[in-house]
Amino acid sequence: AELRAAIAKDLKERKGVEYNPQTEIVVGNGAKQCVYQGLMAACGEGDEVIIPAPYWPSYPEMALLVGAKPVILETKVQDGYLINPSDLDR
Repeated sequence: AELRAAIAKDLKERKGVEYNPQTEIVVGNGAKQCVYQGLMAACGEGDEVIIPAPYWPSYPEMALLVGAKPVILETKVQDGYLINPSDLDR
């Protein structure tokens, strides 16, 4: 709890953003571990996981490990590799 509070304080001081350290900050061994734990907590058999491309090669495997189906969504450089909401209608 102290580490998350320190991170929240640092983010507020350096970047001017506020986060609740109890509900909005996660501490892990790395981003991929946090992504996998999030998938384990939120996804299961038969769920679909949208994975924007380009992506780390392990992301589809993480979805499969929790029983979900990876759905690759191509993104474009001209959109800053952000998901275009109209592409979600497919």
